[in-house]
Amino acid sequence: MSVLQLYTSAVAFTSNNNLVSRHYAAAFKSVFPSIPRGFSGTQNGPLVLRGHREAVTCVAYSVDGLGVVSGSKDGTLILWDVESGSQITTMPGNSSPIQCLSYSPRGNFVVFGAEDGYIRKWDGTESEAVELGSLDMLEAISSLSWSPSGLELTGGTSSGSLWGLSMLFSSEVNDYGQVHSDAINSIAYSPSGDTIASASSDCAIKLWHVDTLERSSTPKFILEHVSPVYCVAFSPNRPVLVSGTTYFHIWKVDTGEEIFRGVREGILRCLAYSPDGSQVITTHGPDIRQRETNTRSFTGSKFKGHTGDITCVAYSPGGDFIVSGSEDRSLHLWNLCDADLERSVGHKTVVTSLSFSQDGKFVASAASDGTFCLWNAEKAVLRLGPIYTPLGKITAIAYCPDKELVACAGEADYVALWSTKRGIDTGVKLPRRFEATSVNRITFSPNSAFIAVKADLNEEVLFIWAITNLGSPTPVKLAMRVNANGKYAFHSSSKYICIGDKAWNLQNSSPKLVSAEEELQAILLETFHAEISYKYDHGLDWIYIGDPPRQSFALPSHFNVTCHAIHSRMAVLGGDDGNVVFIDCHKPVTLTGWRLVSDKSSLTLDVEAWTLPGPDGVSMGSSPTLNGDDLKVGYETCQERASHG
Repeated sequence: MSVLQLYTSAVAFTSNNNLVSRHYAAAFKSVFPSIPRGFSGTQNGPLVLRGHREAVTCVAYSVDGLGVVSGSKDGTLILWDVESGSQITTMPGNSSPIQCLSYSPRGNFVVFGAEDGYIRKWDGTESEAVELGSLDMLEAISSLSWSPSGLELTGGTSSGSLWGLSMLFSSEVNDYGQVHSDAINSIAYSPSGDTIASASSDCAIKLWHVDTLERSSTPKFILEHVSPVYCVAFSPNRPVLVSGTTYFHIWKVDTGEEIFRGVREGILRCLAYSPDGSQVITTHGPDIRQRETNTRSFTGSKFKGHTGDITCVAYSPGGDFIVSGSEDRSLHLWNLCDADLERSVGHKTVVTSLSFSQDGKFVASAASDGTFCLWNAEKAVLRLGPIYTPLGKITAIAYCPDKELVACAGEADYVALWSTKRGIDTGVKLPRRFEATSVNRITFSPNSAFIAVKADLNEEVLFIWAITNLGSPTPVKLAMRVNANGKYAFHSSSKYICIGDKAWNLQNSSPKLVSAEEELQAILLETFHAEISYKYDHGLDWIYIGDPPRQSFALPSHFNVTCHAIHSRMAVLGGDDGNVVFIDCHKPVTLTGWRLVSDKSSLTLDVEAWTLPGPDGVSMGSSPTLNGDDLKVGYETCQERASHG
């Protein structure tokens, strides 16, 4: 392995935001594999804004996206410049802790609510805030929101009362009464402005008709939750809303039906839609996660930096920045275009098994803690999970090609089938009489007619069943001793199972060994052909591109590979730290100016324009002929020179 090969590997697997990567990646993009979500978890970090003396409680972008206003328990409002992170002005004269704020859609002032029960507005200058009104009982203002027109303001109080304020017709606050039995934590207007959602600690969201709110205290729908609701937001382009409790929920606005509930994640205190509706950010504790609204899965981005729980979050009007405020008294500005955000790990323990779907679009991963995850391989993002199973340590997982299922084997005495749509146990179990954790690989035939299970029973044994229906596998069709590191796979036609250098025809009642040499070689070539491969060598993990290899890359030594899967030109690796890394070798190495002109035992490289050094540093001249180890080292050296032009 050459030193230059290690250098190029280092660039390929360096964090996307690293200076070295930025400088060299563009020049070598034709010869490097790409890591869609980055490999390293390092990041340059957000722009940190400090100025409040106590916890930041609320934040909002100005309409033009050039400024951010933050409110705090210290009773101050600060207007910030987002480019420099410097303070523009600080509102003077207020002493009551600020609970909520919102920029006017018309962009000329901010309205905020405080614990003293007053609603005030501030124009962003050195002038003091102006009182707009209060409720008779002076209840703490806990939430507020502007209508899309900017003419109506609606909010909630700490006791569950709802109020409204018209900026056009009246300066008096309209008290709609106590509509919740506990604090109203969040208020949101629908994009059309005809519906208001109020989220409360009484475990409910209520939807209200704006036109009838003054005359009737009967909500349009009540969306029941199992725990206090801390935040609510309407999609800007779909008839749904999202809410945060200890779960992430999605609801239909027109029927009040819950259409999605995520896994339990801890308290989701804040959430916000991106302006185009394609993403939702959620927070729990000091972390921010981003979800895709179409797939409902995490994008893989995790924003880390705060040292205290996050209390507020907002997208910029252009959707390219996020601002977050925290109990650590700081605000963080995150650039979504440039930030190299920490990837989603998915698992918390050792990744034990990986499997591609038949079309290569999805990957299933399993871990030693009994969980599995489903990933979008094209985007390298978590689609579903982690999903907990009763199997104990999962030792093998496999996608069923056409039934939207994954098969898992672990410490239980059966192979379980789980739905890839909802992540639930189908109840179907394929009984096995193996010892716990003895199964180390499961494989389905492309047409789902056969399933192969490899188990370590003092020696490696491969069992193959023909499946008439998923609940009733037929008796074992074939049982074979196999080499522990030997390869096996189903042929794309599902007619054959290839084990090492042999193939069996599975179409007969009893599998028949393929004996015709020409037919056998054709079947083996079609079954085992691969564009990329993985190997541990010289103390490092390597990815080889091509068959035979045209290029290889060493993985960082701190990433300990525990399992891998390969589909076409995509490799996915599992690590002992729970990481799942996707490597896209979509651009195989091609060296302009080289021509292969020899047989399998040696290779002649015709050099059109260069004189290249050989392994010993001596010029090889034109048309060198290499073989064995010289070929490997010389070819790596030539390829490095070729990549520099």
